[in-house]
This record gives sequence, structure tokens and C-alpha cells, in this order.
Amino acid sequence: MSEPDFKETHPKEFQLVENEADAEALLRDGAKTFASAMVWTKEQENALLTHITLFDKDEGVLYTWLPKDFDLKKFSLTLENNNSRDCFFSVSLQWANIFFKTRFIGEEVAGLKFNQPGKIYKVQRRKDIRFRIPDTQPLNAVFILQPGSGNKIQKKLIDISASGLSFNIQAREAAIFAPGSLLKQIQININSKLIIMDGEIKYVREAKQSKTATDHMNLRVGVLFKNIRPGDSQVIASYVFEESRKYFLRFV
Repeated sequence: MSEPDFKETHPKEFQLVENEADAEALLRDGAKTFASAMVWTKEQENALLTHITLFDKDEGVLYTWLPKDFDLKKFSLTLENNNSRDCFFSVSLQWANIFFKTRFIGEEVAGLKFNQPGKIYKVQRRKDIRFRIPDTQPLNAVFILQPGSGNKIQKKLIDISASGLSFNIQAREAAIFAPGSLLKQIQININSKLIIMDGEIKYVREAKQSKTATDHMNLRVGVLFKNIRPGDSQVIASYVFEESRKYFLRFV
């Protein structure tokens, strides 16, 4: 099995799959379900939206579908210019999302051929990828807490997914953020697109404090989106997917 040179330090959100049998099971699942995948080169000059088509444990390789309009010559040239045939993968399984780095071998009838990755990172066992928003790129949400009041509240988001978000509040605010309550007209601006939806508060629980936490923001509020348009949900999903892969690249 190929053993890419991953850094040992990685964010806690990315859990290393230490058991080799478990890692192989993830790849088999990806091939069995033709899991969607994004493949990109080190400097992110090329990004390919594809899916896993085959995993061969005995040969230690995996294949992806090659779209007809994909510029394979440009892709190969980019790898040559980088003096590396390493490629980065983000694969969406039914119950997990996995990231890994591996080497491009070439093209065959079965599609694009890559070495079996030496290490696989699993991110969250949930339906939607939840992206933890870095302090360097804050994202805010504005919403109406009490229907009919018109009073708007703004909160800095901690994380977001295609189905929900979370933010921190002060302990004294707990009474007005009761589980089951509705947040009306939540507004979020993502890549210059204003998205508006409602949300239901699913939980309020103690938040893990960061070194930069201020003003006793010690409770976490989790919100499930309601009345969100499918197109807006896809915008959020694309944002989360893109930012997650960029985040992962910083640590490998």
C-alpha cells in the first residue's frame, strides 16, 4: 500500500482511520456506491468532480470516472510542473466524509487510476458536512428571535452545514433561546449571495471555550434550518465542501 507523507499534526475534526481494515472498508463502500468525489492538485490549479468507480485491494489501486470534457493533458502537465503526482481527495459516503492524499498513476479503460491511499481521514459521522468557521473568516447570521417583534439579533457563527448552524450565547441569554423556539428570517451572506430561511433551535448546551472566547459566551445553540429553498441549501453545501477541502489541504 502506498504511504503518502501526511503530517502527524492535523485538526481534531479530521479523525485518522488507524485500522487498515476499516480504511479499506471505506474505499470499498465508496466504489460500491459510486460515491461522489472531488480530486484536486496540490496548488489547486485543477479540480475534478467525479465519483469512485473501483477499488482493488490486491493491486492497491482505486479508480475514478473520467468525464468526457476533462482535460487530462492539462491535469498531467500540472502534476509534472509541481514535481509531484500527489492528488487530494474528498469523498462523500452515505454516513461519513473522507479525505486523503494519494498518487496519480495514469489513465486506463476503467478511468483515472490512483494508488490506494496510505492514510485516510474521516470527518464527522453525519449526513451533512459541518464546517467549523475559522476566526480569520467570520460569518454572521442575522435573525428575528420573537416573531412579530421585528427586533433583529446578530450572532457570529461557530459552524454551518447544509442543514443547520450553531453559535455561542451568554448564559444570561439562555431563557430566550429555548429548544423548540423558532428563529425567523435568518439571513446569511455566502459568497455575495444573501440566503434567507427560518430555523428551529434544537439544543442549548455548554460550549467548549476557546482561548479567544470573551464576554462569557459559554453556551452553544444548535439550529436546524426550516423553509430553506433547495437552491440555497446547495449554495451552503458547496461553500462547506469547498472550504473543508481547503482546510484539509493546510494540514497535509
